[in-house]
Amino acid sequence: MLLNGDGNAVIKYVPEYGTINQKYTIDKRIVTLNSDMHKGGNWDNWYDGTELMQYDVILTNPPFGKNRSLDLSDAHDLEVSKLYELYDKYTETNPKSGLDKGVVFLENAIRQIKEGGRFAIVLSNAIMSNNTWPFVRQWVMERIRIVALFDLPENVFAETGVNTTILVGYKPSKERLKKLISDDYSVFTRDIMNVGYKKKTSKRTVKFDNDYALNPDTFETITNDKGESVLNEDFTCIIKEFKEWCVNQELDLKKLFLE
Repeated sequence: MLLNGDGNAVIKYVPEYGTINQKYTIDKRIVTLNSDMHKGGNWDNWYDGTELMQYDVILTNPPFGKNRSLDLSDAHDLEVSKLYELYDKYTETNPKSGLDKGVVFLENAIRQIKEGGRFAIVLSNAIMSNNTWPFVRQWVMERIRIVALFDLPENVFAETGVNTTILVGYKPSKERLKKLISDDYSVFTRDIMNVGYKKKTSKRTVKFDNDYALNPDTFETITNDKGESVLNEDFTCIIKEFKEWCVNQELDLKKLFLE
């Protein structure tokens, strides 16, 4: 944060499970959730009146690749899993030995967003589309207004080999969300094909090389008005399209994503 010009940010570090089971309070303390008092997402149940911090914006990227699940045969992982409502739904519908941390991160983010707050999370496509997780997608749609879905290309995260999607949303009031759902609100979706770099492996070392846009007629690198090579990326165009789409959406969305 300091390197990006913000020397006043409060940055907290917690070990082991991190924010999965440890929370920041409004009086600037770090507290640990208890599986007896707080199971199933009942995180506001404190004997001493503790209030957990909620946030205007959350950006998060869960672990991907091998060993990314909480091991339900491990006593500590199981205790942490029980803090989440989606653990209960998972064991009811399709119990297995592990709970994907992406599911946990998703519930964690949605629970900690303020009403009127927004968030973005990178998720594996398995959570977003396969038959193991329909109850997760239903749970999400009942709690937030999905704004956008961006499918990312393979290998965008190096060695994980996991296909991913960026989910963007905000949390309206319950009544407002019901109205949005009844109105069949629209969602902005795009497949991102080009990200400006390509993964290459040399002698078992993974590296990323810039991927420059080429003129289809001459196959020469395209340059901008400053003579700089232009990266082959879809983000610039998609951001423009997203802003144009936002203009025709509800006022709350426009305030959050355009102003």
